[in-house]
This record gives sequence, C-alpha cells and structure tokens, in this order.
Amino acid sequence: MKAVGVGFIFRAQQDSAPLCRGLYRVIDKLGVSDSPDCPLVIIQIPEPPPPREIGKKQPSYYAKGFQYIRLDTLNGLLDEWKVHESEGPPILPWWGKSDAELLASCPRRRWVKIGEEWAAPEVQKREMKWHLIEPLVAMAEAGTVPCIAELDAHVPARAREAQVGANKIYDALHRYYAFGQNKDALLPNTPNSGGKGKPRFGKNGVRLGAPNQAKKVGNSELAGKICDEQDRQNIRDGYFIFARHGVSKSDQFIAFSSTFYSDGYKNENGRRLPLLLPAHQRPTAREFFCHGPDSSDREATLARMMGEGEWAKNFRPLVGSARDGIHAVGQVGSIDASPIDVNLVACFDSTRPIGVPRGLFVREALFGLWCGAHNVIGSPSTADANLTILRAALSKEKVLNRLGLTDIPPDDFPGLLFTRLLSDNGELRAIGGIEACAKKVRVSIEFVESGRADRNSPSEGGHHARHAGIDHKLPGTTYGRLPKRGETLPIRNALLSLFGYERLLWQWMHWANTKQRVPHLVPTEMKRALAGQAYNPTRIEIYRWAEREGYVNKRPVNELYLRSNLLPTYTASVQRNGLVLHRPSSENRVELLNDALFSSDYIEQSCLYHNFAFNEPRHVEVRVDPDDLSEILLVDAQGIHTIPNISRDVILVREYYVADLIASNEANRLNRVETKSEDDQALSDQRMSRMTEVEEARARQKKTKATGRPPGAKVSRESVRENQRQEKRAQLDEATRRAASLATAPTTGWRQSDPNAAGQSASNVVSISSSSKLKNALSERLTKFQNTGR
Repeated sequence: MKAVGVGFIFRAQQDSAPLCRGLYRVIDKLGVSDSPDCPLVIIQIPEPPPPREIGKKQPSYYAKGFQYIRLDTLNGLLDEWKVHESEGPPILPWWGKSDAELLASCPRRRWVKIGEEWAAPEVQKREMKWHLIEPLVAMAEAGTVPCIAELDAHVPARAREAQVGANKIYDALHRYYAFGQNKDALLPNTPNSGGKGKPRFGKNGVRLGAPNQAKKVGNSELAGKICDEQDRQNIRDGYFIFARHGVSKSDQFIAFSSTFYSDGYKNENGRRLPLLLPAHQRPTAREFFCHGPDSSDREATLARMMGEGEWAKNFRPLVGSARDGIHAVGQVGSIDASPIDVNLVACFDSTRPIGVPRGLFVREALFGLWCGAHNVIGSPSTADANLTILRAALSKEKVLNRLGLTDIPPDDFPGLLFTRLLSDNGELRAIGGIEACAKKVRVSIEFVESGRADRNSPSEGGHHARHAGIDHKLPGTTYGRLPKRGETLPIRNALLSLFGYERLLWQWMHWANTKQRVPHLVPTEMKRALAGQAYNPTRIEIYRWAEREGYVNKRPVNELYLRSNLLPTYTASVQRNGLVLHRPSSENRVELLNDALFSSDYIEQSCLYHNFAFNEPRHVEVRVDPDDLSEILLVDAQGIHTIPNISRDVILVREYYVADLIASNEANRLNRVETKSEDDQALSDQRMSRMTEVEEARARQKKTKATGRPPGAKVSRESVRENQRQEKRAQLDEATRRAASLATAPTTGWRQSDPNAAGQSASNVVSISSSSKLKNALSERLTKFQNTGR
C-alpha cells in the first residue's frame, strides 16, 4: 500500500467517482492519520494545454478548486489501478527564473516600475495576485481555519475588501496550492501576453509604441496621430500607388502624405501645391512602411481612389441579378424598407408632426408587381416585415374600402404569399422574427451578401420611382436630404396624416401596376401569343396573362390563420368595459391607449374580467394591425376571436393608426402640463368660494341664535312628513285607477300560465313575446307582487 500523505501526487486514468480524469495533489489531511476514514483535501493540478490548433479553441488552464476524499477510498482506487502515483507536472521555464533573470530576458521597452525598482511585467502580475491571497494564506499557516478547503468561504469578503472580482482570488488561491504552494505559479501561463495574429490599435487616447520626445516632456498635443483602421487602409492604398522601383522611400512617403493628408492648396510660382497637415496629425514614415506592404488589393485601391459610389456604379463587375433562377410568377418576392421622405402630422391635429415614417414594400421579384405596403413610425422590425408579408398575401378589398378608394378594383393587387423573399442587409435582419415567420407560415427571408448590390431586389429601384412619383411632390417632403442653409424646414410644411398619405400611396401603386408601361418586362412568349392584338404592356396585364397560361405559383391562404400568426403582438389591459391596448415598445412601463376600446359578446360571455386573481396584472396578449384599429384578434384555447372596436368616434375607428393613438396620449400629457396653472387656479377659486359661503352661513346662524329662536329649540319636520304621505297616497290612487281600467283587458301570457294567481295585473305590466332574462325577471317580480296583495 502506498504511503499517502500531504504532497502525494497521483493521476486518475479515467472518470470514476469521486474523481475525474487528471492529475491531483494531496494538500491537507484531517483527523487521525492512521484512520481509514480520515478525510483528505485534494486539488486537481492544471496541466499545460496541447499546442494550439488552427480553428480550435485552446482549453482552459485553471485549477478546479478543493475536493474531499476519504483515505480508504483513495487506497481502494490505488489497489484497483484506477489511479496511480505520479510525478508533478513539468515546471514552465520562466517559473524557475529569478526576478533579475526575468528582467534581463525582457525587452527594455516592456519594463515596469514597482516602487523604486524596475521589474518585468510578469513579475508585476505575480505580485498583484499574491497581494490578493496573502491574507488567506496567512490564515491557513496560522491555523485559524479548520482546513485549507475552508479558505473558499473567506474569498467573497476578501474580494469586497480588495474591490476585485471573487474569481480572480479563487484562481490565484487554487493555483498557489495546486502547484505545491509555489509563488511562481502565479506568473502568467505564457512568457509574453497578447493575442497572436490580431491587429492592435491605440486605445484610450494612447498611441502604440514608445512615446516621442514631446510626449515625454509633457507636450501631449505633439504626441502623434493614433492610426485607426481607416488610416491603415489609406496607408495600404498609398503604398500600392506610390511604392515603385526607382522611387526613394522619402518620396513615396511625401507623395502619400500630400494625397491623403493635405489641407487645401497654395499658389507658389504659378503652381498649385498641396498643403500638408502638421506632422502630428499624419501617420509617420515608420507606420507607412510597416503597414503599407500588408495588402496589395488592386480592387480596394481603385474603389478608394474613385469613391465607393463611382466604383460601384461604373467599374465594379456585374455577374448576376435578383431574377436569376426565377421561372414563375409568385415564386420569389422582394421586401425592403426605405424612408417615405415626407413629414406627416397627427390625424387629430394637422399642426402636430409625428415624424417621417419608413415604408416597407413587398413586390413580386420577376415583374416587380406591387403586392403590399406598410408604413411604420420609428425603426422597422421583423414584426413590421411580417405585417407587410401579411398585407401582400391577403385581399386588398378591406384596405381600399377603409381608405375610401372604392373605385380601385382589389384584383389589381393580387394576393401572393411568397415562399422566399429577398432583402438587403438592412433594418429587417433579426434572426428571432425571421425564424418565427419561417416556422409559422413557411416563409423565409434571404439577405443579399454585402457588396453585391447587383443582386438586390426590385424594391431598390422602386424606392427611387416612388420618391420621384409621389414623395417629392407632396408638401413637407424632405427630398431625402438635410435642409440647406436658409431653407424652410420641411416639417413646417407637413399637412398630410398617415391616413391621407396612404391614400395617395395606394393610388400611386395602382398606377405602377396598371398604367405604367413596362415593355421591357414582357416575355417573348407573351409577345408571340398576343401578336397582332392590342394589349397594354403593364405589370398587371403580364400577371394576368401568366395566370391564364399557368405560370403563377400561388399558395392557398387562410386569412384568419395568417392574421393570427403574422400580426404584431400587443399587450392589452382587461377592464370592465373592454380591452385597452398598451403602448408598444415601452418595456415594463404601462401606458394605456385609452382612445380605442375593444369588446365583444365573447369577451363578456367568457367572463374574462373575472379570470384573474386580486393581485395579478389583468393583461392579455392580442394581435393588432397597427394600420387598422377597427378590430383586434384574441387567440386562446377556444380558438381565434375577432374583437371589434366599440368606440363611438367614427373617425377614430376609420382613420386612426397606432401612431395617432400614441400622439394623442402625448398631446394629452402636454396639455395637462400646459394647463396645470389654470386648473389649480380654478380649484382654488372654487375652494375659497365654498369656504366663504360656509362662513357667511355660520355668521347668519350665530346672528339668528343671538336675536331670535332659543339655542335649544328643535326644528319641526312635520310638514316634510305630511308632503311624503300625500305623495304616496297620490301614487296609490293612480295605481288603483290604472288597475281598474285594465280589469277587462285580455289575459297576458304570465296569467295564462298561472291559473291560481289572484288579483288584477299591475298597471305597468306589458306582454313580452321573446324569451329573455328580462321577461323572467319581470315575471318573478309580478308573482311576488300578486302574492303580497292577497
């Protein structure tokens, strides 16, 4: 049997309880040494990771912490050859060096000062870690803790005292004991810090490299330029342009500086000469020759010289288009977002701007047919993309009727649910909403790779046509740019609400589908089939021809199912009179959009208002179309339920959007702030008037008591009681007269069903033919009335 004691090192060959595979050291022994159940404190020794492999993450090199194991358990594992005695891990070469040897092997520029002496940065890191765990090690050596493993309980307090994270102290403490209480184990794992192969940039206002002489004497303004990625790109481009055989390095650097880092020109001897920026605002010659040879990308250099726009427009290679691989109408669609370039106002106040919305549009990718649109105030999300996809899939009859465009046939906007949609790398790229859309209705959104604008969807060209055809001709247009100096701000000219703008937008899209001539999109087969016939080469005519010929790939849709899955989800508060929506994107703050109220028979019959505990929030999730507030959808275990808007304001139901509800709330809050003084003054006037009237009444009462009636006199109420008796007598006489006049009237339904009932019918009883709760209630009350009169 092996002699197991403190310092004993063993290796576990395989994972077996309670040990995992690895190298261990016994660091403490508790109880009687000869006792078989004597607990041992062990710790796993971290071993150097294998050499770094390309594409693989380097394993961690940290101690796992203290463990307990019984002596007889360890001896049993030794006897079964599941563990065996081993030697300690090889000590890293720099761990065995003295501080002076480490300093001698360290470059002079990396030296750091500790107190009054110079030291290597690795030594500085070791001393910092030792300072963190030195009080804990002293506690273990003094015997103030039962065992070394109990030191972990004191780490959080030490971390708070040292104002560092607890993990730093755990790592240093475990490494110290895992390597046999060796202080050099706190040195870094590698002799040099820093990532391999990663470009480094200046941070926190400090440039890379040793400071120049101006910086050393305290002149920070001449410290030099901190080169970022753009500067390094300039250096690479300049090196490619000017580094030539036979040109000196000095001329190469000066030519580069005059091209990329000049500030205007000067005229000298009749020549126009560039003015260089000051030296501390330009890269140095050393940086130019260090970073210049890194890349010789001719394409990037030409794009840099000509400008990104000019290069992309006239010089980049065109190897494809968005229509590649599309053979049927409705097979692939395109979706994209773009500002509408028009300032809009609130529906209820034409002087209150609500911003410049962004429009989302779905078009058929083969012929560019406009299928659906949605405008959103703020940044569009995948929820807005799903709503636009829903717009394109459903019939447009309801939208056109709501906008008052009853003269436009809904068939001019075919409903298409695309299986695949193309988009650029813009606002709609959010994996959560995309996956939800793909799982629910099997629609995927694919994004064009960066730098390949030739593969962009047809919606890109449609943006320019829409801006030129409608947006830039409306009051309040921004023209897609910032206002020039002295120009009237376009927001002051805003006149249209979102409802008014959408009327014009759908009219323009109808023109683009049915009136705009696109002969270049007419297929040759259609030209051959309609040869000699008069036809209008528009998008809708091409679509109808393709539909007749069977070239349309159209998926069947269930409108209610699509709406319940693609409409945005809103939170609504359950109140006694219906559901009230919460303002979207307000996090945990609840702001009710009180202008719109939704209720139905299902809401009342399902006792929705009583399904919540007293202290629980009375909120439900509903599906809302932010462009149509006439109804919402409630999805529960009983199915999909349509909840109409029961507001009495007709304009609100027909023309309001969610953006208008939000603007109405903000206007009400502003009005409360602006009229706070007037409201307080009115309440103060009312209070003072009331107090004055009361004081005057009290004064009159005191005066009456002093001059007239004795203080203890009681006011008689006999006249009041007499009036009450006369009123009751008159009511009884009237009821008797009516009963006598109806004595000969035909027997009512309730009299026929109760032959034993005595007495005449009450004067206010009428026959109710339909079966209802009101009839039953009246019957019960009349029966009790007759029984009482017997």
